Amino acid sequence: MQIEQPICMKCANFTPGLYEDGMWYCKAFPTPEPWTEEEVKERVDGGNMLDPKGIPDEIIFGENNHSQPLEGQVGDFVFTPIE
Repeated sequence: MQIEQPICMKCANFTPGLYEDGMWYCKAFPTPEPWTEEEVKERVDGGNMLDPKGIPDEIIFGENNHSQPLEGQVGDFVFTPIE
């Protein structure tokens, strides 16, 4: 089975440094609380710059293309291809 890159990486709403800590976040599904400095360091040291905590698994795993806003998300953000 081949694991594909989440559509998030191709979306204009998936933004590096939204909280100015170098992590990547989704504007529609922000983490309720920003990562602590220790959490950021641990994730970066592990090679993980993504913040999937708020993004639903159905989007992460490609079961939903996020073409429509989902219940519980912030605003009316949807998948918007990076130009």
